[in-house]
Amino acid sequence: MTDHDLGWVAGFLEGEGCFYLNGSGAHRYCAISATQKQKDPLNRLQSLLGGNIYQTTRGLWHWGLTKGIRAEELMGILRPLMSPRRQEQIDLVLAGKSVRRRQGAPC
Repeated sequence: MTDHDLGWVAGFLEGEGCFYLNGSGAHRYCAISATQKQKDPLNRLQSLLGGNIYQTTRGLWHWGLTKGIRAEELMGILRPLMSPRRQEQIDLVLAGKSVRRRQGAPC
């Protein structure tokens, strides 16, 4: 990934992303997601980072990177590029202290 691409990913996820823990108990893992009305930005995320895209029942597009190790590595790479609010969110997730994101809940 180029520095330009990394900057785009950081900017997009700063505004539209969600960093959280998924699963429960000993089976918790890091995850990153974003939801949009337009699919194009999510296609770009997927081409750069992998992950999955699906359309919700409300007609929105959702991208998710739920492979814990990959999401954890990406959080570490993005952290210095993010705002203090997002850095704190990432720190909580990486420390295993973030609560699980509820479906439809804002990040």
